[in-house]
Amino acid sequence: MPNTNDAAAKNPLVLAFVGDAYWTLYVRNFLIERSNAKAGKLHLSANKYVCATAQAAFYEKIAPFLNETEIAIAGRARNAYNHTTPKNCTLAEYKLSTAFEAVVGYNYLIGKFKHLDNLFDLILKEKLC
Repeated sequence: MPNTNDAAAKNPLVLAFVGDAYWTLYVRNFLIERSNAKAGKLHLSANKYVCATAQAAFYEKIAPFLNETEIAIAGRARNAYNHTTPKNCTLAEYKLSTAFEAVVGYNYLIGKFKHLDNLFDLILKEKLC
């Protein structure tokens, strides 16, 4: 795993790429621990957590708990030029969701899993399926 400085220096869209994967896996694990539903229903439930609109709201919820480095990474991610056009959300939501994913990716790469668990608890304690 990269050290803190190496991870912080990575392209914010690369951090978002990693963060998207980790968040998706975290949500899927969260759902299967709480449900015996079939895969199709689990997939539909997971989509409520991993869509850009939800992630934008999640970013706003965790923002007060981020440190200076995470805030800087989120800002770089929001401002990064992305060739992808949002389909089911506004551009502002898309940029905030990218910020969320970048913060997740950064923390994953530096191994701050307890911090991620604390941030995710803020999100998931109120938004249950």
